[in-house]
Amino acid sequence: MDNKENKKSAFSLNPRDKFIVFIVAGVAVIALAFFFGFSKINESKKNVDSQVTKQEALNRDLKEKNANKQQYLTETETYKNRFNAAIAGYEQGTSQDHQLMFLRQVELTTGPWIKSVTFAASSPIYQFGAITSSNPGAAGTKAYKTDMQGYKSTNTVAYECTYDNFKKVLAYLNNYYSKNTIDNLTATYSAEEDKVSGTITLSSYCITGSDRKFTKPNYSAIAKGTANIFKSEAFTPFFVAMENALNSDTEGNYILGDYDYYMLANASTSDINSLVIGRKDDADGSTMVQSSKNSVEKVNIKVWGSAGNYKISYECGTKQYPATNFSAGAKCVPGETIDFLILSSARLSADDKSGAEISIDNQTDLNMNVKVTNDDATNPRINIKSNTGNVTIYK
Repeated sequence: MDNKENKKSAFSLNPRDKFIVFIVAGVAVIALAFFFGFSKINESKKNVDSQVTKQEALNRDLKEKNANKQQYLTETETYKNRFNAAIAGYEQGTSQDHQLMFLRQVELTTGPWIKSVTFAASSPIYQFGAITSSNPGAAGTKAYKTDMQGYKSTNTVAYECTYDNFKKVLAYLNNYYSKNTIDNLTATYSAEEDKVSGTITLSSYCITGSDRKFTKPNYSAIAKGTANIFKSEAFTPFFVAMENALNSDTEGNYILGDYDYYMLANASTSDINSLVIGRKDDADGSTMVQSSKNSVEKVNIKVWGSAGNYKISYECGTKQYPATNFSAGAKCVPGETIDFLILSSARLSADDKSGAEISIDNQTDLNMNVKVTNDDATNPRINIKSNTGNVTIYK
């Protein structure tokens, strides 16, 4: 009995010791709670501080952008105009029959005899959208997404013509609305016959894409089949159809290589705006008006003046050129005629509604010639509603 009492007294704590144990245990609990709780709170604080830093930086960036908003909008419009001006100089696709039609057009418009052509397959030379973004927030990503791709086709053409026609050929190729380059040229001149002969290595360029629909030449009017392919009459329907389709006197094909102003008509989903109007060789787009709507826009074109002093104004929807003092017009410097090229395109689908209803007013002492090309065969984008003055429309 005494041993049990001794053991019990050995493990018993007096009130003072109990108080100390409670104090130590309480401190330990508080310390543990503070340690684990504080570490989580501290980690959350660090995350909040990091987010605050990012948001402050974003706020400063947005404030700067907002302060320069008008500058950015103006520059964006300028770059868009430059892009539209550049892309307008390229076909939407190519094929050998398309290239053959072009060379035949050169013959009919400028007068040479193209004796032979050596075709080469088109090759890709540029992939759009491969540029990496310079924005620090998008480092390593592509600046934009597109399936557009640039192609080059090189053909060697053997020709023969008069010296005067030789100059016309070079001028036509150099001024043609679609991008071409003369990579190599040989020429032998006979003064006795006034004849130039040689070869031209000609490269043509196009930009393809799902929103740039290419329509191949249509030969449906050409008769097919003959009883004897060795008779010259067998080829007559072909040449007659080509003459009717391409003869510059009736089709205005010279405008394709010699125009003063142009208009583009495309789908609103394409990489350029649905309607673009501007002056030829306007590199910075200062003469452009454009629309991105997927609907028919009203377009008014007016030229006036006489004896070498001419003015022009045009508007597309609510956009006008010149943007200031519209009624006074802008200086127009044409040649012997005022030539306007309208480059349209085939519709992509039933939802493709963009187009133009055009009114033309020529109040000058010059002829105004308008060439509409590549328009949709069944549902044209271009509707020339009215024209006054001396205006000739070629389609």
